[in-house]
This record gives sequence, structure tokens and C-alpha cells, in this order.
Amino acid sequence: MWKERTRKALYQLHAKVLWKFNRFETTKIQWKATCVPALTYCNTVTVMSNTLRKNIDSAQRQAARWALGEPACNLANEFLKGELGWSTFEEREAKSKITYFKRIQEMPDERWAKRMLTMISINNAKIKAVERMKTLSLKYECDKIVVKRSGAGGACLNTFKKSVEKKIRDLVHQEWRDGMNEKSSLARYRKHKQQCGTIDHIYDNSRGSVLLAQARAGFLRTRKFGSRFEEIDPICRICGQEESLEHVLMACQEETCGDDEIQKRLGLHEESERRVINDTKRILERWERREAKPPTPQV
Repeated sequence: MWKERTRKALYQLHAKVLWKFNRFETTKIQWKATCVPALTYCNTVTVMSNTLRKNIDSAQRQAARWALGEPACNLANEFLKGELGWSTFEEREAKSKITYFKRIQEMPDERWAKRMLTMISINNAKIKAVERMKTLSLKYECDKIVVKRSGAGGACLNTFKKSVEKKIRDLVHQEWRDGMNEKSSLARYRKHKQQCGTIDHIYDNSRGSVLLAQARAGFLRTRKFGSRFEEIDPICRICGQEESLEHVLMACQEETCGDDEIQKRLGLHEESERRVINDTKRILERWERREAKPPTPQV
């Protein structure tokens, strides 16, 4: 059932993201507003299998690739998270389960839910939702977070919830940074990308936007990049120099620029301008059209 629901959510997402609107922004909103609630229904008290959880996370990454205009491209998962800023379904499950069961624990003893949880503890019953909550609490180091009390002695559950969310967010952020450190293609991206999520609206529905995403991910199919996997000449067909990412972005003039200029053109610099990013998209589109043409035979 959940597998079918996941597939249905993706199909609905594709249908709702109309081409006349910004694909990146619309997909980002539609996934969070409609797909995530449908796939996390009753997530607080139900337990998914590991296979199902992986399938749903895979569907989310597929939606992220769709937002970037590259549904078939094998972009790094850390890059997708960095651009979209979406939490994994395990993170969402951890937040909901930990706060839900803590709320029950803080209820008065005469409440039915509190009695049930107390009996489960006394009888040491193996309830899946409770066991899963304990596992997630240990994994995200939330088991030591103490519920603060108000002046009247009541539990400050909103403060506890914020503490849990911050703890999970900090741990996941560090995992994201560590994951980027293991991938050489993201060397430039991790150097300048400090937070998940793209705030600046740099993506649109153009082909140049797709190529820009590949360049930011270190996955642009230049001749130097392709020579790592195929027997092709890494030399630029125009100037005879090695065709690297920097070479393409600077239109055969990479000797005249520094690393800051490359970052500005990729939209990874704090001083990046919309005009410069749009110029980068046009440069990448011209480069792709040139590469698609057969080489001119030499006489």
C-alpha cells in the first residue's frame, strides 16, 4: 500500500508542476505541502520497514532530481540535500515519535494513554512503536534531553520539542558535511555551501539551469570529466587546452580568473549576482550545443 502511495505521490507531483511555472520552486513547495503529509500519515505511532523507508527516501531524491531538471542524472545525495534542504523521513519520524511519547509520559497518571504506556513499561512489552522511539532517541542523542518545568510545575513541552529538533538538525547537518568530505566531486561545493537549502532563486526551466546544477555538483560532462570513464580526448576543440569545468565557465580564458570568480559564476559566492549566474547559464548552453555538433574534419 505504501509503495503504491509513494508512486502516486510522485505522479501527482509531476502532474501539478506545470512547465509554465518555475519547476524548482513549485516542486519544492508541492513535495513539502502535499507529498510529505501523505507519506507520513500516522507516522507517530506506526513503524515502517527498512525497505519501505529506503523506497520513500529514494522517491524523495527522485523528486529532488526532478526539481533540478535531471531526473535520470546520478547526482550526489548530499548535493540534492544541500540544494533542496529536505529532511529524510527518518528525521521526521524521530521528531514526531520522540515528542509524542514524551508528551504521553508527562500526562497525569489517570489519563488512559499514560496508563497504557506505564503498563507497557511494567510488563516490558515489546511494542514496535515504543522500541523504534527508543532506537531513534539513542541514535540522535535525544535520550538525555530533560523536560523543563514552568513556575507552576507544568512540563514545557514546546521547549522540549525545540530542543529535540535542534539536536537532530545539528547531528544531521554534521553528517551532511561529513558525507560531502568523502566525495571529491563536491570539493568546491562543500567549501562554500554552509547550510542546506537554496535561498537564492537561481534555478528556472531553462537548459542552462540544468547544466548549472551539474556544474555546482561537480558533475558537468566536460571532456576532462568524460576522459575518466571513456577513451576520449580531454582537449578543448576550440583552443587546444584541457577542457575542465573552469575552462568551460570562463570560455577558454580560465587563466585570467581566480577561484572567487568561479564561485560567483556558479552562484556559490555571497556576492554572486543574478546577472552573472544568467550569463553562466548561457555560456553552458552554448558549450553544450557546440559539443553536440560533430567535429569539423581537418583538411
